[in-house]
Amino acid sequence: MKQIYFFLLFMLSTLWVSAQASFSDDFESYTVGEYLGPQSDKWTTWSVKDGTTEDTKITNAKAASGTKSIYFSSTSASGGPQDVVLPFTDAYTSGVYKIGMKLFIEDGKTGYFNLQAEKVIGTTWAIDVNFNTDGTVVLTGGGSTLASGKYPQGEWFAFEIAGNISANLWATSVNGGSLGTFTLASNKVASIDIYPANANASFYVDDFYYSQDVFTPKPNDIGISGVTVAPRDLTGIKSPLGVNITNLGASTVNDMEIEFQYGSLSGKKTVTGLNLASLGSKSILFDEEITVLAGANPIQVSAKLIGATDDDAANNASASSTTGVTPAADKFVIAEEATGTWCGWCPRGAVMLDRLSKRYPDYFIGIAVHNADPMVVTDYDAGIRGLSGFTGFPSATVGRTAIIDPLAIETAFFSRVIEAPKSSVRVGASFDETSRVIKLSPKITFKANVSGSYKMAVVIVEDSVRGTATGYAQANYYSGGAQGPMGGYELLPNPVPANKMTYNHVARVLTGGFKGTALPLNSYKKDDVVYMNFEATIPAGVKLENIHIIPILFAPSGLIDNGYPAKLEEALAEGFTVGANDITFNGDVVIYPNPVAFESIIDLTLDNPAEVSVEIYDMTGKLVGSKNYGKLSGSNELLLNASNLNNGTYLARIKAGAEEITKNIVVLK
Repeated sequence: MKQIYFFLLFMLSTLWVSAQASFSDDFESYTVGEYLGPQSDKWTTWSVKDGTTEDTKITNAKAASGTKSIYFSSTSASGGPQDVVLPFTDAYTSGVYKIGMKLFIEDGKTGYFNLQAEKVIGTTWAIDVNFNTDGTVVLTGGGSTLASGKYPQGEWFAFEIAGNISANLWATSVNGGSLGTFTLASNKVASIDIYPANANASFYVDDFYYSQDVFTPKPNDIGISGVTVAPRDLTGIKSPLGVNITNLGASTVNDMEIEFQYGSLSGKKTVTGLNLASLGSKSILFDEEITVLAGANPIQVSAKLIGATDDDAANNASASSTTGVTPAADKFVIAEEATGTWCGWCPRGAVMLDRLSKRYPDYFIGIAVHNADPMVVTDYDAGIRGLSGFTGFPSATVGRTAIIDPLAIETAFFSRVIEAPKSSVRVGASFDETSRVIKLSPKITFKANVSGSYKMAVVIVEDSVRGTATGYAQANYYSGGAQGPMGGYELLPNPVPANKMTYNHVARVLTGGFKGTALPLNSYKKDDVVYMNFEATIPAGVKLENIHIIPILFAPSGLIDNGYPAKLEEALAEGFTVGANDITFNGDVVIYPNPVAFESIIDLTLDNPAEVSVEIYDMTGKLVGSKNYGKLSGSNELLLNASNLNNGTYLARIKAGAEEITKNIVVLK
């Protein structure tokens, strides 16, 4: 993997000798305990409030070199108030560029910075760099993941981003090891913003530098600017593979040959008639798709000119990798997205839910929870906004874990899909077309012994939702493409007219409550089966052929253990089954005669079928007798044999399904 980064550095290396612009800072010239901004003519803050809480102070607690560094932390879920900025000499739109620093991120903490694309800060983010609590670093830009990898927690490490802006060819590294190459939707840089992005942020920065210079192309030179492959995918799935070719030379490129090697699979493709101009790029897919192997596996790719000699063959080969993630059996990951048609950034959530639902239909369930628009479900909206860490729209939660940006749903999906569920969940139903009342009977089959309060809810979602009212028009801040590609929204106006919008995964019904309704018992054994019952009315206008019924089982922690997406016809075919929360005694239970000498009758009536048993306890709590009467319904007279009991008072515990009634009986012979 290091060779990708070294190819780019080799291509750039001769250009760093006399950089047109450069800056470095090891923070040794500043006073410990004082704010950075007032001591520097380079560093400032987002709001140009040097020397305030938006600034950072010089510290000698840790240092990569010398004795000093700068430190960032936050106690707020939304981050800040520190927000330190270094404007570059200009907004660079050409040439070669690199920026780097040493970072120390505390164990289990986070770090963050971004590169701004415009001189007016806050206009366009070119690259976001998130150092996560699990030791992964993820670079995003234009709504896409650019590169990702591991970084060492609890120690200093070198992080660098290098780019040929003229060719839109970028690379990044940790301690010299490449995380991959990429292109940018907003291919320019104007400043760096260092910001503690959440309450878990705690990191130091030292030995900062950046540099920029011109780029002069050679006559014939093609380079691989990236490998088109999912960095992570599910094991066994078919995944497309391609390369991004950049013409780094001065001459037009027409014909070339590309090859790949992945495990035992290899492929070759001849490409003709490209007409690729100098500094132009082209994405080329191989004819074969790869079947993703388990674990991390390298992919070798190469390209060569046909009919011309390449003046720099060193950048004609590259390597990448894809990691095959093996999902747990019968596991569905549920992502709930807080959205609204009024929210201009919310299209990114819709794009992410659509993409993952299509890519992983057997493992992923997306639910769009609308706010303040015609598709709102009030209880659901209030529930998701009440989750800890919720600060605004768009937001998402995967499995009811932390609140995240919708762009991070995929990363969270891969983390959750490998976790073995404690249950398998399905659902049956009956439906009255006239009243539109649907009766639901989720079925929970436990895969392990469990204890604690498990809870169940059911959500009904609808796809292909359309409306003509103005509330169905979607605000769209991606319009025009300044924020990069976003699933086609960059080509649509702001707002997108109602007659041009189709909404998917829309929550239409929530029954059982946002946090679910408790199952009747606090412990279950492996292979135990529990049915629950719910009833709801499907709103008029909801198209039955477009709905999914999603039973959701919550673990005692409040996190989602598992779910399932059933079409209406599937649930109806399964049928409605009376559940444990719908077994009730009808009226009082009577025992006669009482006192009893030898035999009594237990008279009871049940509204629904249930397994019935009776346990007899003495006044010390000792079980002295029991009998299982099997599954009963309606009116029943059960024989109670007291012939082996001594005179005294006893407790008769009568159980029907999940319910029980306790009665006193007196034995008198």
